[in-house]
Amino acid sequence: MSFEGRENRVLKDALLEEKQLSGILRWAVEGCREYLEHGLEYPDEVLEATAAYKSESDKVEQFLAECCVRGDGFSARARPLYLEFCKWAEGTSGMSETAFGCRMVEKGFAKQHTDRGNIYLGLAPLRLENWRPPEANS
Repeated sequence: MSFEGRENRVLKDALLEEKQLSGILRWAVEGCREYLEHGLEYPDEVLEATAAYKSESDKVEQFLAECCVRGDGFSARARPLYLEFCKWAEGTSGMSETAFGCRMVEKGFAKQHTDRGNIYLGLAPLRLENWRPPEANS
């Protein structure tokens, strides 16, 4: 919508009148206080769209959903799981092994150091060569 040709050419002068200035300042201070107290509140539509975008962009989460099973008693060796992720992502992610490990921990998977290398607890890859039976977790 264009306001061209419908501008209020006396608005600036009207707002600069002394009786208006205190109200404008009060309105600005109230807005500042509300912002500092509550921050910005985003509409639900924006929050939902942002969550959907993040989910669609989260390669690690997509990999876990498509290629792993989650549950107590499961574990997966860290390096083979990362290599499986790289194969699955077909080189599109460019994610280092360290970054992958950080994302796994952010997603709530505990990392355990063993004499055979690191493992993640709480998941197992669907491809059996990277799976460890629950009794071997200790």
